[in-house]
Amino acid sequence: MMLKLIGMIMIIMTTSLIGTNFSGALTQRVKRLKNIEIMFDTMATLIKFKAATTGEILSELAKDATFDDLIFIHNARSSYEDSNPFPQAWKDGVDSDISLKDDEKQLLFSAGRSLGTSDCDGQLSMLEIYRHNIAGMYERAKEESVNKGRLYRSLGVLTGVFISVMLV
Repeated sequence: MMLKLIGMIMIIMTTSLIGTNFSGALTQRVKRLKNIEIMFDTMATLIKFKAATTGEILSELAKDATFDDLIFIHNARSSYEDSNPFPQAWKDGVDSDISLKDDEKQLLFSAGRSLGTSDCDGQLSMLEIYRHNIAGMYERAKEESVNKGRLYRSLGVLTGVFISVMLV
């Protein structure tokens, strides 16, 4: 009887952790999208006040601890330092980041192709458009995190209880 009780507790704990893990993934996506939005603002600031080149922008972003969880920035910088042109380095960096969803990747690909191809005002306008698009993704992801996060945690616990009851 004691072993059954311990087994049931273990099952409930395991399924609860699985639900919490799924909920945590949603929370990480919200954080990542907010950091990408901040990244676009930072890029615009670097272009507006320092007239930074694409290489300088990559270096500045990679140095900033705010963007440590944006793996694609560090990978793009490494690719750029390996003498790849900026659009290719950016694409390589975005491709290598498995945490990004397809819609995020497409937006970042487009930004990488556009950056450095027009005058200062054109780049600032383009970055504002991308920042606005990411802000929309962020708001939707935030709502999804609140709604589905609670659902995933509840389903984790309830699934464990259901399996435990079925085994008794």
